[in-house]
Amino acid sequence: MEDQQQKKYQLMTETPVSRLIPRMALPCVVSMLVTAFYNMADTFFVGMLKSNAATGAVGQIKILAAENYKGGVRLSIVCGERALLAAQAMRQRQADIGALLSAKPSETAHAVHRVFDEYTALKFAHFGLCSQLFEALAAQTAPGEDAIRIVPGLDPDGLHRLAVKLSEATTGLCAALTTNEKGTGYCLARADGDVRALTKALNAALNGRGGGKPGICQGSCAAAPEQVERFLKENHIL
Repeated sequence: MEDQQQKKYQLMTETPVSRLIPRMALPCVVSMLVTAFYNMADTFFVGMLKSNAATGAVGQIKILAAENYKGGVRLSIVCGERALLAAQAMRQRQADIGALLSAKPSETAHAVHRVFDEYTALKFAHFGLCSQLFEALAAQTAPGEDAIRIVPGLDPDGLHRLAVKLSEATTGLCAALTTNEKGTGYCLARADGDVRALTKALNAALNGRGGGKPGICQGSCAAAPEQVERFLKENHIL
């Protein structure tokens, strides 16, 4: 054993480099060539089966997701034909996104940032226009009268802002209504009043859901805005 170690030591320390490198590298090169020829033959013969599933079985693997889990990492992986289909689907999605953004596949990230900046600018412009509209609607409201307004396209924040603006102009019942995917989104408000009983009755009568503070409540119901308006006019004293 010691003799073998001594011979190896002498080989590595005393043999000229020009002779040592070919001697050490040759076995590695032969091993890699054998592996490469084996893989080529494997791919050739499996590919002759004319089956995507068999061809994919050569070894394509795709990681779909990775997440931290109990101190480790949990991977979602597909392989073979499923990996091939997943890669093709991803390329198709990339092509669809590029077509929508009028951008090359390598430029989609830049195009998304551009669209996001444009959306942000439009959102601020929309906010300002809504504020002007709410002020105009409040200016048309006489003190003490009920103010029930139907405004299409408002989000929950817009409903809340409109109801608050109306309640600043009158002590009567204020209601902001808009059409949504459930039917009607609503926001009820009354300056120095309590609209919780009216909101409860509205939800019970029109299959709604919502609530809030005494002075302002918000929610949605399965009815058209005109039906909600009619109910509020008939029951505003609650």
